[in-house]
Amino acid sequence: MDGTVVAIGAPETLPPTVRAVPCEPRDVVDAVRSVHDDVLLAVRDAKSRRVARSVRLALGAERIGILHTPTPYTAWIATVLMLGSMPADVALSRSAGVARAVSEVLRTRVVLSNVAALANPSPTLRQHLAGTFWRTRFLVDLTAGSVTALSGALDATSPLVVVARSAKPVVRDLEVGWPDRRVDVGVVEAGWKASRWVEVTTLDEVRWNEVSGQLRQERAPQCVSCDRPGSRPACLFCDIPLPSASTTQPAGAHA
Repeated sequence: MDGTVVAIGAPETLPPTVRAVPCEPRDVVDAVRSVHDDVLLAVRDAKSRRVARSVRLALGAERIGILHTPTPYTAWIATVLMLGSMPADVALSRSAGVARAVSEVLRTRVVLSNVAALANPSPTLRQHLAGTFWRTRFLVDLTAGSVTALSGALDATSPLVVVARSAKPVVRDLEVGWPDRRVDVGVVEAGWKASRWVEVTTLDEVRWNEVSGQLRQERAPQCVSCDRPGSRPACLFCDIPLPSASTTQPAGAHA
């Protein structure tokens, strides 16, 4: 993209296409000041969003955009990585549209040691009992909205695989056959209440090629304040609602 993606709260082990910083105002300020082009602050939760807004307010910089993507942790990392890998002719200000397109081709699954605290999707009473009295492991497909008993290894054939996990392993041999070049963010706080879990997000490459092609052909509305092409509902840099009618601005262009 035509700028720098800064992921607030992401692990520093991410590929260099994305700048990962801790969720601390000083670290974010340093990251913004270290580059001279437009900066997109990518955030996932309320805390990092507050930090991003405070930094933009403090610096008063018109070149700072904020993209809030409240998704499962590995899906957020996958989205950020896809943003960082977009071609340079794709405007950073179009990131909301890109993120929505990415969300259509991601699949996020979690293996849990129990489902006692799981609310959405909702497990059955039998699954609650199985998790309490037997060492059942559960496969929760957040994309499909299903809960099933885990059986064997988990298929993760994809050009992009992002994995996060608990400190204690949830099951042996779960990752048999997974790509060696997967993005493993290690032990993180992803919000799962089970003592043992693994979360994995994969990307459907065929669908992404279709969706991204459509995205690049769309006409992008321009912000009436900064003239950047954007994705509705609002400009990521100005927080001003974008016009309802498309302009003649190609989606990847930046005036």
